[in-house]
Amino acid sequence: MPEYMRDPIDYYKTHNINPKVIKYNVGTFPIHNGIPIQYSPILFEEGDDLEVKYTVQRVGFINFNEYMQFLHEAYKCQNMNIDNQYHGLWSLRI
Repeated sequence: MPEYMRDPIDYYKTHNINPKVIKYNVGTFPIHNGIPIQYSPILFEEGDDLEVKYTVQRVGFINFNEYMQFLHEAYKCQNMNIDNQYHGLWSLRI
């Protein structure tokens, strides 16, 4: 990678690429023995039951700067911190 490309935004700006990106919100909701859990870690014992309910909501197209923030946090930040807006997995579909 060239010296001037240190962050994902450098690639897009250098090649004048303006991608169309769709944002989805995904929520997961653990249920331990029938009780919704909102804390971590979940302590299990033999015979416990764990369900996970989830939601997927299409938000719509996002602007270039929000996409760059997402790429920076998903690609460059190895640890979660209180300032991160994004976390989890992402994929590219062409």
